[in-house]
Amino acid sequence: MKNKLQNGKKYNLTNLFNADRKIIIPDLQRDYTWGDKKHGEQKEELVSGFVKNLIEQFKESKENPIQLGMIYAYENPINHINLADGQQRITTLFLLIGMLNRATNSKFQKYLISDFELKNDDQEPYLQYAIRESTLYFLSDLVVNFFLNNEIEKVDDIKKQKWYFSEYDNDPSIKSMLSAIKIIEDVLQKDKDIKLSEFGKWLTERVEFFYFDMVNREHGEEMFVVINTTGEPLTVTENLKPILLGDITDNKYNEQWEEREKFFWQNKKDDEQEADNGLKDFLTWYVKIQEKQDSVNIHKYFLDKKKGNKTEQELDKLNIYFEGLKKVIELLKKENIQKQFKFINAGSEVEEIIGLRNLSKEKQQNILLPLLYFVVKYQEKDVIQFLRRLRKNYFDKEWKDRNHNYLDWRYILQIIDKSDSTNNVLLFDTSELDKLKKEDTIPEWYNEEEKLKDKLKIKNKELIEKWEDYKDFMGDLSILLKSHLIEGNATEIPALNNKVYYNIDELKRIFENYKLTVGKLKQQDKENYKLSNLFRLFRLFSGIVEIGHFYRTSWDFRGVSFSSYNRKHFSSIEFLKLLKSENLENYSIGYIKDKVNEENIFNLKEKYDINKFIKAWLTLKVFNANEEKVALEYYDGNYEKNNTGVSAFWDKDTNRLTSNLEFSLENSICGFAVTSGWSRKSHIHYTKKDLWLKPNIIDTPFAGIKYQNFENKEEPNEVSLEELGKNREKINSIIKKITE
Repeated sequence: MKNKLQNGKKYNLTNLFNADRKIIIPDLQRDYTWGDKKHGEQKEELVSGFVKNLIEQFKESKENPIQLGMIYAYENPINHINLADGQQRITTLFLLIGMLNRATNSKFQKYLISDFELKNDDQEPYLQYAIRESTLYFLSDLVVNFFLNNEIEKVDDIKKQKWYFSEYDNDPSIKSMLSAIKIIEDVLQKDKDIKLSEFGKWLTERVEFFYFDMVNREHGEEMFVVINTTGEPLTVTENLKPILLGDITDNKYNEQWEEREKFFWQNKKDDEQEADNGLKDFLTWYVKIQEKQDSVNIHKYFLDKKKGNKTEQELDKLNIYFEGLKKVIELLKKENIQKQFKFINAGSEVEEIIGLRNLSKEKQQNILLPLLYFVVKYQEKDVIQFLRRLRKNYFDKEWKDRNHNYLDWRYILQIIDKSDSTNNVLLFDTSELDKLKKEDTIPEWYNEEEKLKDKLKIKNKELIEKWEDYKDFMGDLSILLKSHLIEGNATEIPALNNKVYYNIDELKRIFENYKLTVGKLKQQDKENYKLSNLFRLFRLFSGIVEIGHFYRTSWDFRGVSFSSYNRKHFSSIEFLKLLKSENLENYSIGYIKDKVNEENIFNLKEKYDINKFIKAWLTLKVFNANEEKVALEYYDGNYEKNNTGVSAFWDKDTNRLTSNLEFSLENSICGFAVTSGWSRKSHIHYTKKDLWLKPNIIDTPFAGIKYQNFENKEEPNEVSLEELGKNREKINSIIKKITE
């Protein structure tokens, strides 16, 4: 006897079509129809699309399982699985296995019928069509005389056989099955790219269903009625409600359930027609908090509670969480709470339950679930401080430069569990937590940075929280605190130490320096042109931006995203030194000049180096723009919205303005890489005529060169010696000012 199928478990076809188990299509079901050409506006059959999709899934990944939804059924008697929903999919899969068995010399017979049934009993296959006797007998004949017998060559020959009775012609399910196996036959014959034995093995072992136990025929019939009147299976909550509340006499639980349905109906999304999705989301949040698991099966959870006679206790707890959710929604009306959610949502508005349900899964788990649990336990006390910590923790995960600080949301639920006060939650020692995995290293929740900030907030709470709210920080002030600790010629980023004295005035200056550098880069500040130009060049020489290959571009050239924002400055010790400096311009100039001399970047005649050439070009551009009192454009190759950057060719001669003379700084040009598209290959693009020779433009010579189309390298350009002389004169004057 096979083990009973377990509610909420995943099963493959090997599990379903096995040993003495029978899959029954009960008499309450409709006919099989997927082989009929009557579906959708185009009146199409569904079998070909279903089978072709399975084949594509198999081709894409032979190892990974695929989920084909849920099958709803009840078991009566033992080992007889009566389907309430899933009939069309299961039948089509059974027919597909039959056709694969024919095509592979009976490799899949064991999934069609047991040896005992075939040789010693009534030859009943695993799939039993009990909607009428003719269908039941036909399926048995089809398996034994066609799927297991290759003497019949084609599906079209079935009706010629002695075992095919004329009354079969009047059975709509049989007609649809014949149509379906003909379609399957055609699809398998046309696809020559797969080994059918491998496909069949994958089909039986990797295609999975979630099994939902309807308990008995009564519930199965109830579901069948809903399916046949609405065309849809019972919703999650429609399934749960009678199961959970059916045996409870206290009417308050029915009233509570109805209150929740009413609430989620009133707060449904614009595109929703019922309350079920909202209620399902809430139940999922509740079960995730209880189970502390990423993926949960709410059916299994509540049914397990019912088996343990804890239904009323669980419903009481569920209602407490529902009241807690309403409290969270009320709190969202407060400006300070709403402000934090706007930070988390990157500026989007949060409007009551609609906003919460629109949060991504990551935000729900890292923000909403711990917040809901916190509010259930502590109401409003210290909720804003807890939310600020949740926000910081969320961005510790989202921004990879902070990932080592991230604490899994399930650990935060543990913290709330194990704490007896809000203060204990905020100061919790994570060494007391139970590990989710043995190999886990649990980050500190109340780490050195939090201790430092708490000290600073004693006298400067408003200021510190303002810094925490800054768009690049989102709670993490470590870059300011570490910059404060930098001394002399440090080569490593210092570790935070809450025993060290931090001067609030120096931290203020460091914060302002951050806004004048990275902050202005993001805001594209053209008024403060000197620092705007110098900081971008500083990033290049310090390695915050690097020269390399761009995705979807030719390997003939390299480049650098000169003006595009990234977060690598958070791990740059050179940037921390810049932040601590008292004069950003002077420090940047000194640093850049040292690098220019150290790398000898203007010496390109002895040995050409593409990295040196790009650095030399951008250094000349920056110091020339500062001399001309303009900010270099922030354009970074945004051709057709694909960011690339300032680029040059590996082959030095391809960078020449004119092919008549050797490569030199005056006889060269850098442009912007353009990613490949429909109309042309990736290439380097140079500026248009009306921007030619302007000092704020990167992809143009410095002086003297008349405009030509330097983009077409197939047609040589001719630049006169006089033009090159003027360009050389300008370049040499810039170099002199840099190196003197």
